[in-house]
Amino acid sequence: MKIKTFLAAMMISFGLFSQNFEGTITYELSYDNLPAEAKAYESMLPKETVVTVANDVSKSVTDNPMTGMPTVIITNNESGESYQLQDVMGEKYAIKFNSDEENDEEAETEYEETGEEKEISGYKCKVATAETENAMLTVCYTKDLPAIKNERAKGLDGFPLEIIMETDQITFIQTVSKIDQGKTEKLKFEVPKGYTEISFKDFQEKYGQGGM
Repeated sequence: MKIKTFLAAMMISFGLFSQNFEGTITYELSYDNLPAEAKAYESMLPKETVVTVANDVSKSVTDNPMTGMPTVIITNNESGESYQLQDVMGEKYAIKFNSDEENDEEAETEYEETGEEKEISGYKCKVATAETENAMLTVCYTKDLPAIKNERAKGLDGFPLEIIMETDQITFIQTVSKIDQGKTEKLKFEVPKGYTEISFKDFQEKYGQGGM
C-alpha cells in the first residue's frame, strides 16, 4: 500500500482535531483480506495507535513491530500541515506534508451518510462512505464528541471512532478503544532535535516510491 494513501486515511482521524478537544485517544488497528504473501508477516503489522491532542497540535504514535521503532506523526490542527518522523538506515527525517499537497486526491473527498447506525466504545455513531481513486472509505462518527476540522472529509460533522479503508490489496481498520479527555503534555509543531526536514516529494525521489 502506498504511504500517501495510508497517511491520507490516517489524517481523517489523527490530523485535524477540534481545538475544543484535549486528551488522549487509543486506536486498535486490524487488517482483513491480506494477500497470501502478506499473511506470513501479519504479526509484524502495527496493532495500536495512541493520539495525544493538545488543542492546536496533535501527535500520533503507532507501534511498528517490523522496524522496532514507532511511527510518529505531528500535526498542526490549524493549518493541516504535518511531519512524519522517519529513521532510514540511521538517518532521521521529518517528512513534511502540506494540507494542499499537490495531486492529493483525498483533498476533495466528500462523504455521504448511509443511514446506518453503530455503537462504538459506548458512543452512538452514524456511518458515512466515500470512494477515492485508490480506496473505499467507511467512517463511523459520533456527534457526542467535538467534530474534527478537516476539509478533506466533507460531510463528516462529528468525531470518527472507526475508519475502514478497503483497497485492492488490503482492508485496514482503525477503531477507537479508549478516550481520555483532559490535560495532556505540551506539544509543539516543530522538527524535533536530531531530525532533518525533507518534503514528501524529495523523500520519494531519494528512497523511491515505496520508501516507507
